[in-house]
Amino acid sequence: MLLWIGCDSSLTQTGTDRKALAPPWTDYCAMMARDIQGVKPGFMAGNKMLYLAGESDVEWNIVEQETVGLTGSFFYDGRCRGMGIYPTEATGSGHDFFGWEFYREVAIAYGTVIINGERHEFPVPKEMIWRADRLICRYDVGDVKIEEHKFISLKVSRTSWTQVKTARGETNGQVVKTVTIRGNTQETLSIQPWLEGRELIEKRCSLPADASAVPRGHVGFSCAESRGKSVQVTVTLGSPVP
Repeated sequence: MLLWIGCDSSLTQTGTDRKALAPPWTDYCAMMARDIQGVKPGFMAGNKMLYLAGESDVEWNIVEQETVGLTGSFFYDGRCRGMGIYPTEATGSGHDFFGWEFYREVAIAYGTVIINGERHEFPVPKEMIWRADRLICRYDVGDVKIEEHKFISLKVSRTSWTQVKTARGETNGQVVKTVTIRGNTQETLSIQPWLEGRELIEKRCSLPADASAVPRGHVGFSCAESRGKSVQVTVTLGSPVP
């Protein structure tokens, strides 16, 4: 039997053509993101480590809310863990069928937020966004908004904070609003202060910023390459717009 294999040069594609045929990139972690606060405990796994956000009972009802820090992280190497490793004929060497609930009592790092000397112990998140790659917790603590990212890296579990504080003052009919952000985790940060239905007199940003598309009644600041930087925007508003 003779088998001829040929290639029509007219059907070959250059590198540019192949890139044009590549499917669009999709962030599946963002697509699957869900707010699970008050519904179920958060969970992360990776690098021989498991993480439970807060505490639940044996039926997974929440009995302790998640808070700032890394509350329930523990080592896990793939073997079932009880009070000891014990061999059985049915399952081999692994667990002793007792003490499986030890991880519910694990308490590692609980945070306290201090604002202007006032202590806020163990704040409960307003939102807890579960993603396949991280947990994002958002807190309203006093007049400060905090966004915390919890994730497991190749070497260690980590948590990072973003602090957002809004100040508003009014003098002689003019309103000055200031938004301050510290510990930004976004490569391009978008800030959209509400204009309160008033005339915009002046706007300022501490970093170079471009205008961005915003909902009606807002003004937009788009700051590129701002990851890890502090940003402050200020808008001065005049009389209400009829």
